[in-house]
Amino acid sequence: MPVQRREFLKNAAIGLAGLSLAPIFSETLFAIPPAAALTHSLPEEQGILSASILEFINAAEKNNLQLHSLMIVRNGKIVTQGWWDPYKPDLKHVLHSLSKSFTSTAIGFAVSEGLLSVEDKVIKFFPGDVPSAPNPHLDEMQVKHLLTMTTGHDADTSGPMRKGTEVWTKVFLSTPIAHQPGTYFLYDTGATYMLSAIITKLTGKTVLEYLTPRLFTPL
Repeated sequence: MPVQRREFLKNAAIGLAGLSLAPIFSETLFAIPPAAALTHSLPEEQGILSASILEFINAAEKNNLQLHSLMIVRNGKIVTQGWWDPYKPDLKHVLHSLSKSFTSTAIGFAVSEGLLSVEDKVIKFFPGDVPSAPNPHLDEMQVKHLLTMTTGHDADTSGPMRKGTEVWTKVFLSTPIAHQPGTYFLYDTGATYMLSAIITKLTGKTVLEYLTPRLFTPL
């Protein structure tokens, strides 16, 4: 058994040991206290095969994905929870780009409240920032392309946005678009900023202010 996989299983709780895994790993698995109000459950009780979870762990190790931790929650129950050494549940961890998940969640709330649609064109929200001679693809860019980072740009737009003194939305909309939106993926922090700017444009609030009563306070 590879060391990383063995150490993960040593620090893992698959359900309450995982019925189908217990015969194999009964000496390496132990239950970990549940996070917050969540409680543990056997994977099978929530419609998940323990063997499938193990298959995922094996695939992660085989492909050297270098995961630090894993938690699977279904129906409000923790069915898998564990850490790869040297990471532990009480170890503070640097986390990059989590804001992208929260920003897209804010868009989801806004859609549910009827404030916008993911098919809305991006330029609709910033008519005053559209360049006089816009890129031909700019008019095709929709909110869903920001969410999926398929705006058509071939370089991260956040660099140029941070360098100058221009309004960031204006810089984003003026940046050349090499591909038709929806056809080319690029990890682009600028796209996430534009989602945030849309929320502010629609609500007059920052994403943090908008999400606090809808997400953070309930959590």
